[in-house]
Amino acid sequence: MATWRDWSQLEGESNAIQTVTREPQAGTRRALEVKVLDGQTLSPMAIVLPGEREVIDLVATDRAAIGYVPASWLDGRVKALDMNGFSPQAGKNQAGAYPIMLPIYLLSPDIPTADIVEFQRFVQSRAGHE
Repeated sequence: MATWRDWSQLEGESNAIQTVTREPQAGTRRALEVKVLDGQTLSPMAIVLPGEREVIDLVATDRAAIGYVPASWLDGRVKALDMNGFSPQAGKNQAGAYPIMLPIYLLSPDIPTADIVEFQRFVQSRAGHE
């Protein structure tokens, strides 16, 4: 696997690449390591932050930084990158071809309560997707 240390190696400005990550036990980090890095870990030089908001705040203000967050955290200050020609955005994802999409399952007892059924309807509604 290639190791890039400066954006100029990728035809960018001459500036050290600053990788931003979550703590090792974070689900988003494990997903990245398994689905993109084939089980390898990120650089020990990466800045480790405690949450998605902190990752976005740093990447939004540091031109040399690159990080990752769940799509639901995107707020317009950072750009979600295409991978292998596929967009992470709903409707542009070509049937789940983006390599880091994670399924989320709603779980309930065998016989869900009325509140659970109502929550399920909300999650599947337009309002639940905003």
